[in-house]
Amino acid sequence: MANCSKNQTSRSFYLTLFNGIFASVGFRLVDSSTVLSAFIMELTKSNIMVGLVSSTMNAGFMWPQMIMSNLLEHRPRKMPFYTFGILIRIVTWALIPVSILIIGDKNHLLLFTFFYILYFAACSSLGISSIPFNDIVAKAIPTQKRARLFGLRQLIGEILGIGVGFLIRYILGDSFRLSFPNNYALIFVISVIMITTASVSFALVKEPIHPVRDGRRPFWQHLGQGPRFLRNDPNYRNFFIFRVISSFGSMCIPFYVPFALDRLNLPASSIGLFTAAGAASATIFNVIWGYIGERRGSQSVMTISSSIACFTPLIAISTLFFPQSLQSKYYLLVFMVNQAFSSGMSIANITYTLDMAPSMSRPTYLGFINTLMFPMSFVPVFAGALLRIISYELMFTICAGVSILAVYFAFRLTDNVNQDDTD
Repeated sequence: MANCSKNQTSRSFYLTLFNGIFASVGFRLVDSSTVLSAFIMELTKSNIMVGLVSSTMNAGFMWPQMIMSNLLEHRPRKMPFYTFGILIRIVTWALIPVSILIIGDKNHLLLFTFFYILYFAACSSLGISSIPFNDIVAKAIPTQKRARLFGLRQLIGEILGIGVGFLIRYILGDSFRLSFPNNYALIFVISVIMITTASVSFALVKEPIHPVRDGRRPFWQHLGQGPRFLRNDPNYRNFFIFRVISSFGSMCIPFYVPFALDRLNLPASSIGLFTAAGAASATIFNVIWGYIGERRGSQSVMTISSSIACFTPLIAISTLFFPQSLQSKYYLLVFMVNQAFSSGMSIANITYTLDMAPSMSRPTYLGFINTLMFPMSFVPVFAGALLRIISYELMFTICAGVSILAVYFAFRLTDNVNQDDTD
């Protein structure tokens, strides 16, 4: 029986690993801070729209969370809800390149409208499937293996992401036979294939059945659990404050590409090099974060990676002081440092939240904090509007200062694992 359980855990580990690898490649192809930033800037010529699309991934991910946690907390099986979410994601994601091919370059406003509706639906499907995904992972993968799992997912995905960067550079290059916007349609098609493969991989995980609450709470009673968590759990409260401040510190990320295109006059094909440089950095740092996570805990990963975020905006500004011939090479450092931060936060956020949440209240713990974070999703829209009255340089300086404050709250977090439910 023990051997069977060990084999099942191993199978779940590798299926979840494959899920992460293919998802990493799929989302790297349409990363909102690089590829989509350039696509939307070409389509709309608006930093506000760039900020809106960047916000949509987080907004779509967060708004269904509290509803889903209420639907899921009393159910022993969460996989059907994950499957429902991924079906929406695959269909809407596939319709994006179809709409690009049909509308083409004839009507940019109409194309943006169709794109945004489909993109919002696809991002919302992440919010539907994420709580089932996290709960299944928490049941199927032992605590001591989670940092390694998520580190490997990102490590292998980012190694492949280096190749993705050069593929993007080729597709967006002047010599490629497809012009705008059909070149982006091709990138989306490849992304759909990767994301579909990732989703099917995780759907094959055999979900362990653990004790759950006897029945579904009324939604308003369920919603009332969240403020109690904030009052009674100082760590939960500090984690929320940290995430809010970190959102403002990161609001400049979608504008690193527009800055490169507008101020440094770099070609669109440079996006491929930015992607490859970021993936190479994430490859190295995922090994580092996995090592630190296993030995010192996810709080240490969060503190160190958030410290790195303080430097990225300053590196972007300093590019202007280099000779033009060196700017494109030096600017790669922005994406390398930013990916070091992003990969660390990606691992730390999910492992820290899973460790912090009581087992029977896990969906509510996850859902409530993500619901609270929903307004923060639109911080990049605020940043895009702000860029109409201030310079990129001032925006980047503000973000560096706010990131320092985020580090302070990261230090205040503890690495205690919350094992018990409290009602």
